Amino acid sequence: MSQILESAMQYTSEGLAIFPTQYRSKSPMGSWKVYQYVQPSNQIERFKGANGQPLDCGIAVAGGIGSGNLLVIDVDHPDIFFGATKHDKAFQEMISETKTSFSLSGKPHYYFKTEIPLRSKSPKNDFGIDILGMGSYAVIPPTEVSKNGQLGLYTWKDPKKKILTLSRSEINSLVERLNFPFKEWEPIESDFKFKPHGMNWKIFRLIQSGNYEDAGFYEGGTQSRSEADFHIVLHLISLGWNDSKIFQYLNNFGKCLRMYERGSQFIWDEISRAVLFFQNSVSESKKQIIEFQEMVQ
Repeated sequence: MSQILESAMQYTSEGLAIFPTQYRSKSPMGSWKVYQYVQPSNQIERFKGANGQPLDCGIAVAGGIGSGNLLVIDVDHPDIFFGATKHDKAFQEMISETKTSFSLSGKPHYYFKTEIPLRSKSPKNDFGIDILGMGSYAVIPPTEVSKNGQLGLYTWKDPKKKILTLSRSEINSLVERLNFPFKEWEPIESDFKFKPHGMNWKIFRLIQSGNYEDAGFYEGGTQSRSEADFHIVLHLISLGWNDSKIFQYLNNFGKCLRMYERGSQFIWDEISRAVLFFQNSVSESKKQIIEFQEMVQ
């Protein structure tokens, strides 16, 4: 098995939405935008040719929801970055604890997962960095890239290191340290093609981000989040979706939801409960209509 294919299988098991890049290039091999939103179940197949053999390619990972709210700090100017942050011990500890890669020129990429999905931002500060989140991707090891006639290899500082997850407060602390205007994910025009026809935007955003607080369901804790999940399923039923379609959609796109964390059987149980509620509601409505018709005759 090739090193690229073996690595792709490992990244898939870690919940990262990955796709192939062209041979010795950072350019994607085909489309990749949907990977911002979901980790496709067949993503490994894109790293194989028609004969099932591994392709000559590299690997890139999509920032955002598809990779579990992945955020990458891409350091373009290490001298500026380290000069500006070297006395900040808390920040240095934060970046030392997370997974770090090096580009062919030796520049570091720091990988984080965030409690809420964040969009990519172009730098408007003095730290010499780019922020890669929703809307961007990062080339990852062991990709080999040719630049200016020379070959270079992307490598991990410590392959066994895990990606650190940042809470809202830690994100705010990072913003303050870097003086960088992070922006939470919000639907923009290019996202419309990913939203199923008829789906409420509030429901769509909740499914994609798992941000119960912004949807008004966070207050009250676990019980409130369960209520939110129940309302999500009811909304999908109201669109005319059957059980299988609802399960498939939530299993592919609802990775930030509480019911996804509790497993496939829990999703099915939630669907069954919502279907029964919906059917009883319809039956009760029909009964009231019949009673009303009898009254007016």
